Amino acid sequence: MIKKLKIDEEFKNLIPPLTTDEFNQLESNILKEGVRDKIVTWRGVIIDGHNRYKICKKNDIEFKTKELELADRYEIINWIIENQLGRRNISDISRNELMGRRYKNEEKHQGKRTDLTFGHCAQKSISEKIANDYDVNEGTVRRQVKLSNSLDKIKKSGGEDFYNNIRTEKIETTQKDIIKLGSLKRKRRRRVINKIKELNIDVKTAIKQVERESQQKKADSITLDSDDYEIIPKDFTKIKRKTIKRESVDAIFTDPPYPEEYLHLWRDLGKFANRVLKPSAFLVAYSGEMHLPKVIEMLSESLEYYWTFALIHKGATQIVSGRNIQCGWKPILVFQKAPFKKLKEPMWDCIEGEGREKDLHDWQQSNNEMKGLIESFTKVGDLIVDPMVGSGTIMLSAIDTKRKCIGIEKDKNTFKILKVNVGNKLKE
Repeated sequence: MIKKLKIDEEFKNLIPPLTTDEFNQLESNILKEGVRDKIVTWRGVIIDGHNRYKICKKNDIEFKTKELELADRYEIINWIIENQLGRRNISDISRNELMGRRYKNEEKHQGKRTDLTFGHCAQKSISEKIANDYDVNEGTVRRQVKLSNSLDKIKKSGGEDFYNNIRTEKIETTQKDIIKLGSLKRKRRRRVINKIKELNIDVKTAIKQVERESQQKKADSITLDSDDYEIIPKDFTKIKRKTIKRESVDAIFTDPPYPEEYLHLWRDLGKFANRVLKPSAFLVAYSGEMHLPKVIEMLSESLEYYWTFALIHKGATQIVSGRNIQCGWKPILVFQKAPFKKLKEPMWDCIEGEGREKDLHDWQQSNNEMKGLIESFTKVGDLIVDPMVGSGTIMLSAIDTKRKCIGIEKDKNTFKILKVNVGNKLKE
């Protein structure tokens, strides 16, 4: 009868599991050659060799043990971690997780000491020690702690098998995505995990799908009415502060006129945007190429340049007579009010146009491309403003995408078209 050993779940879980193929190969080797390596124990508890022990029990195979003289659980955990980190066949995620668990073991041990200081200084000394031990910086150590904490939450939400598949990279993922999954609220984290299990997809894709579903659910629950859309027959430079309050607008979308005689409007637009936009909010504006340097210079007096998108014309193009250039694209300038804040999701900076829509106004842009921009830079229920709204393409897009909107237009004839156009849209 083979020797009976004890199994401690905490010790066992520190060791990344073998794949089915790896376990079967180990079993085949033991059946042919016997157990070559001793099972390492502490007071009869296995600390290395769980798989060998399982195979020996199953097949009634004798084995030898090596008892280690360690003081306590703290020393055992550190020994297991160091032993695992010395192996070549563990995944990068498992390796980083073990580093984070080493930190937590040190922290727990230090918390039991009465001769050491606590708090920030104590934590810093731990991270410094581990960083030195593994030749990494302290920032890396802190990320590994976040990783191990996230994996603990993932294990609770998804079960042990799912947790093991994540840490051994059977499920495609990155450390960044694991930390993000762990940071989600419990219900959303479970939804993501269920999505991964059901569709057999990677962690990043599952997170994005659940986020999109949540946004769509929120969008479907929001209803806007005519009171959320206001059109003002005025020059935007003369809009009073009480009409549009300071830092009350989530984004500005507009398409100013391009000829040289209108260049002064860009400086006024920058000042207007700086006053009404919320911090870190965006101004998105179409522009012509001819006076682009001056346009950027004027806007830069009040806002920070962010990027230039290229609207690729579809169908017929036009020749810019002043330069004899056949123009196949149009700049869409993106400026931001301070402080700088990066877009949440990546955006492709080339946009394929839907073709020219000039049935309502000579300078009218396509509704579909504008809806895409609005959805990328704002969320449902946000307030957007178009200071030179023309016939109302941006307001129509705002209605379609459930954004509140204020449109400003000083030309009386254009305003009449705008009023009818928006009124008809709200009746749909």
